[in-house]
Amino acid sequence: MHESSCVEISNKPLSRLLSGFILFSSAFFFLYCLYSQEQNWDMLGYSASAVSIEDKDPAYIHDYVYRELRNYVSDEDFEKLTNGDSYRETMHKDPDAFIQQVPYYKIRIIFVSLIFILMSLGVNVFAAGHIISAAAAALGFIIFFYAYKKITEPAFWVLMPFYFILCGVHDAGQGVSADTLAFLWFGLICYSFINKHWAIFPLLVVSTLIRTDMVVFVALVLCYYFIFRPDLRSRSLITAVITAILYIFVNKVVGNYGWNTVFYFVFISDMQATHPDEFSKLGLSMQQYLATAMNNLRLILPENKFWLFVVNVLLQLILFLNLKSVSLNNKKEKIITLAMDPVISLTIICCGYIVLHYLLFPALWPRFFIGQYMIASLGLLYTLTCLLNKTVLSKDSSGDFPKP
Repeated sequence: MHESSCVEISNKPLSRLLSGFILFSSAFFFLYCLYSQEQNWDMLGYSASAVSIEDKDPAYIHDYVYRELRNYVSDEDFEKLTNGDSYRETMHKDPDAFIQQVPYYKIRIIFVSLIFILMSLGVNVFAAGHIISAAAAALGFIIFFYAYKKITEPAFWVLMPFYFILCGVHDAGQGVSADTLAFLWFGLICYSFINKHWAIFPLLVVSTLIRTDMVVFVALVLCYYFIFRPDLRSRSLITAVITAILYIFVNKVVGNYGWNTVFYFVFISDMQATHPDEFSKLGLSMQQYLATAMNNLRLILPENKFWLFVVNVLLQLILFLNLKSVSLNNKKEKIITLAMDPVISLTIICCGYIVLHYLLFPALWPRFFIGQYMIASLGLLYTLTCLLNKTVLSKDSSGDFPKP
């Protein structure tokens, strides 16, 4: 029960050669992300959060971050990051407004802590952010490979670097953000989920320290276990309680403004509101939420990575159900068949995550979902491997090809 439908792929010379290709690709992606950096404004917020661990003085934090920024980026990038719009101008001139942005970023506890550690070792605070983002993207690539390695045809592995690019991981790795660290973490969760490893539950708990919106993914995985794995219900409930406590604790400790403040800042003010201490008290009406959610639906059309995800999911589900000879009209049989396979279940959980994430935060920015896009892409390779294995077995049994 709950086993992957494909027989594990044996270790062959081709497998070893392609494993080396994956490792080489990972090293290449790390260097590419590190040496073709995107200087995004978020790196100032993350840097300020790291500095604030040791010193709480707004004037000092502001002076330190902008002084290091001047030393790190080109004159053109410095101008863009300090005078690109009214928001950036205010942040550059007003230490009080700048320090109020810290809770938006400090909530990514592990990412900020890693920046602080490298900064304490003498690394420039902005270089630290870029190194961690690039390393997380490259390491996540390897972890995803090992998560699916035994259940996908080695010949398909050459597609993984293309998926790395098509899913937008390299874009996220060029900037400074916790998104590539989340990508890496989703890879660890996939590995544990597919291999039924005990580490899945600690990984789910710690997810809230990577990026708090990952709690939605955690909830969906735990719901899956509760419904389809009765033997794991007690662990699922304990994990849910610990995760909820940790989520509340982290938000309290960093002084997070809450969902309505972030929503107002991003969608109502168009990321131009500069003092969250003030507009966090305004609240958010249901009319504002619904208008934003409906209006932003039109922005889905040009999101190529999202539509690639949709195509991957549809192909995966159709091929898998066809492979299992399941009637498309039998809903109960479809649900049970899909739920019994951990790889397919992960793809469905990703669909639920994206839908719920959009309802909470109506934007389909690719960097939020690079992990989900990779899961769906590799899930399709898994399904094609199952199809290929069935075809080979069918030919073997018919006598067309001799068995080894």
